[in-house]
Amino acid sequence: MARVLVIDDEELVQDTLVQVLEEEGHEVERVGDGAQGIRRCDEGSFDLVISDLIMPGQEGAQIIALIRENNPNLKIIGMTGGGRVGDTDVLQLARQAGANRGLRKPFELDEFLSAVRALLA
Repeated sequence: MARVLVIDDEELVQDTLVQVLEEEGHEVERVGDGAQGIRRCDEGSFDLVISDLIMPGQEGAQIIALIRENNPNLKIIGMTGGGRVGDTDVLQLARQAGANRGLRKPFELDEFLSAVRALLA
């Protein structure tokens, strides 16, 4: 069992990911924005963070970089429905900021679980 933090501003996405992760036996917390996610990572001990990359308030790659700065061994999955910053794909920016994996929404649950299992192995 792993401790997982889900950071996403969409409640439906949170609900789905929490349900799938809990069915896998993981302990899951959820927050609705990057600032809360950074705070929870600094306060708690997580094995995996799953963060949306496009949310109001703070850009996803910045969230990942700040989490990575204080938690160098934490596994991180960045996910997005799309987007670019200038000429650079958001998933590429997330990996450059420290994400271990990137997923493009909508993704199949099998793809999601495969990424989770690989990072927690």
